[in-house]
Amino acid sequence: ATGTRPPEDSQFKKIFNAGDQSFRVEPGEIIDKSFEDYMRWQRILGNDVENIPVALIILWISGWLCYSVDAQICFVVFWTVGRVCHTIFFAKKILLLRAMSFAVSTLQ
Repeated sequence: ATGTRPPEDSQFKKIFNAGDQSFRVEPGEIIDKSFEDYMRWQRILGNDVENIPVALIILWISGWLCYSVDAQICFVVFWTVGRVCHTIFFAKKILLLRAMSFAVSTLQ
């Protein structure tokens, strides 16, 4: 749905024709910071609930099948750092670093 992403994602509208983003708040409507914080943390937790269980299963299975224990440790560290950074950058409203940390944790 249009407008449900965090406000900083409005930067995407130049690239993807995404439109204004504001957690589905109507233009001109005044919201308090606590509502925006609530919506932001709801999105962060939802993203974690979607991604962390699947990634843990994949990392666990790959641990059984890996050729190099050192490589497996590196993958787990990259994934963990990427997920922690994603949460921090999402909470701090830093779009580019949030996207980069998500990519690191997903593509590792």
